Amino acid sequence: MAYAKGKHSVKKQQKLNKHKIKLIALPIVLSLGIFVGYKGVSNAFSSTVGYASPQTVELSKELLESKDPVIQKLINLAPVYPKIYDILKDPSEYPPEFLAMASKKPETIDFVADFVDHKGGQTEVSTPVEGSYTKGEIPLYMQWDERWGYDKYGPDYFAINGCGPTALSMVAVGLTGNENFSPKYIENFSAKNGYLVDGVGTAWSLMTDGAKKLGLKGKVIPLSASSIISNLEKGNPVIATMGPGHFTTEGHYIVLTGVTDDGKIIVNDSDSKERSSKTWDVDVFLKEAKNVWAFSI
Repeated sequence: MAYAKGKHSVKKQQKLNKHKIKLIALPIVLSLGIFVGYKGVSNAFSSTVGYASPQTVELSKELLESKDPVIQKLINLAPVYPKIYDILKDPSEYPPEFLAMASKKPETIDFVADFVDHKGGQTEVSTPVEGSYTKGEIPLYMQWDERWGYDKYGPDYFAINGCGPTALSMVAVGLTGNENFSPKYIENFSAKNGYLVDGVGTAWSLMTDGAKKLGLKGKVIPLSASSIISNLEKGNPVIATMGPGHFTTEGHYIVLTGVTDDGKIIVNDSDSKERSSKTWDVDVFLKEAKNVWAFSI
């Protein structure tokens, strides 16, 4: 699974005291984009992340001197995203892949920080997504949603490799209106029916054979602009498995949900709200997609 680089950045911290440094996290004034950083030095930034109350956080000398680039990036990001301080209290409590995810995708910070409250637990088999369905639309679900993201899907966490079931869940709920087809439901369906392949992830056959078992018609379509656009214009959502490029460094399933008036493709990416908020040239999918399926009922 690939991670989008966060747009926010912080200047490298200045010279540290020999033992500890107190980092003061004050309430963020969103309208002015101001935060108080190390030793009361103010810097300008823009952020959509706030924090409920001021707090003083002490980071150990060992942590501050860590050679781990992920830890150092989290330390640098913490003044902008104060929830990171909760993680830095004891990074060993968190899976390394979650720490990396938080360092690369700020939108996942709350999810990662809350891991300690869900540690060792699996969500119920049936986790409906009530209130998420609007007739004629494909809902957006995130694989790192706290309702299912902490589950193990094979050897990995669903938040890391659950893009396939989440993509099919969006399509299934959008086409049928059945909110029982949650990512958690498709996760279990995939694992129990042999669509989860060790060392690989979700098999492509989930989008055809698996979809059929759910009452959907999923078929491979030509990887061409005309085929993709014509299906979307007919109301048939398209799932694309992407190779390295804009959406991933390895492999990743996303849903193409529609076409704008100017011919751009609308996307539901279960790994990124940021990428889902953009529209895309169809050429991106022609160059980076490995396969595409269109769905109907």
